[in-house]
Amino acid sequence: MPLHYNFHEASKKYSKYDLRTILKNSFLEEHARISVSFVENHDTQPLQGLESSVTEWFKPLAYAIILLMEKAYPCVFYADFYGAEYCDAKDGAIQRITLNKVEILPKLLEARKRFAPGNQINYFDHPNCIAWLRKGSDISLSCLVIISNGNVDRKAITLGSCFGKSKFVDFLGYRSETVECDENGKGTFMVNPKSVSIWVMES
Repeated sequence: MPLHYNFHEASKKYSKYDLRTILKNSFLEEHARISVSFVENHDTQPLQGLESSVTEWFKPLAYAIILLMEKAYPCVFYADFYGAEYCDAKDGAIQRITLNKVEILPKLLEARKRFAPGNQINYFDHPNCIAWLRKGSDISLSCLVIISNGNVDRKAITLGSCFGKSKFVDFLGYRSETVECDENGKGTFMVNPKSVSIWVMES
């Protein structure tokens, strides 16, 4: 479960975590063909045997990774999609646990379905802000995913001349502006602090 533990650690450390290492020692990085990636499961949730919950603010970022990276074979946790409540004992007392659903998860799943075919190009060049491009044979169905775990809110990226003069909008709706690339396909892509955006070509 190295990737899950990376998510857990990243969610606790905020901007002190180097996002460039988020895949380090994970099966997704080293044995992707025989791995299943997950953010949370019934063993890692509060009061369970492997308790190592991913803090709520980071879950959209973590799900963006497992749903929109080329080599990931994702598994979505029921409680993250629907929410859940349960009781269990700790220190001799019964505690009631509420797990909130990840509100943006349906939109992330839709993004995987619509915009995640094709090869992946990484832009892992800043400890607090990383991005990757999913570029298929039909570039109009490409997407650029950008995540931030601190206050860094933008990244200048050259996507290539095939994206020259293309316009991008945030599929998740977190950012309202339109990004227009120059003739070389270079644009400055925005993301809210401690958040994720998925930039797709304007239709």
